[in-house]
Amino acid sequence: MLCPSHPLILADSRQVAWSSAHVSGIPLSHLLPLSDDEKSEIAAATKRKAYEIIKAKGFTSYGIGAATSSICEAIIFDQRHVFPLSHWLEDLQCCLSLPAIIGRSGIAETVSLPLDEQERKMVAESAKGMRDIIEKYAVKSE
Repeated sequence: MLCPSHPLILADSRQVAWSSAHVSGIPLSHLLPLSDDEKSEIAAATKRKAYEIIKAKGFTSYGIGAATSSICEAIIFDQRHVFPLSHWLEDLQCCLSLPAIIGRSGIAETVSLPLDEQERKMVAESAKGMRDIIEKYAVKSE
């Protein structure tokens, strides 16, 4: 039986980390080689999915509720599950949504991803964009 693992949407860049996609521990690229056009099409469809749900149902509160419930359960029962959560990343000096292990004490650690050079660059660009926004709207103390 195959245990699928979906590729991650990286940080706030909303770019797909194809190098992290595995099926039962086997890189997706070995099982299903995809062209750049196919990857782009899949990534675009993934990004549009929430909007399609909203258009069809009018809202996504059940999905948000289910995700929140899973996160709360992981905290309450100290399950140390991995979730893509926005959290402080010391090396990037901002909060970004990346996989993290969560338990009773909150974020236990950020999951280190085997990203390729382009994917690392996308994360760095997301972090810079986030820091720029924070700096632009930061309240200056007198």
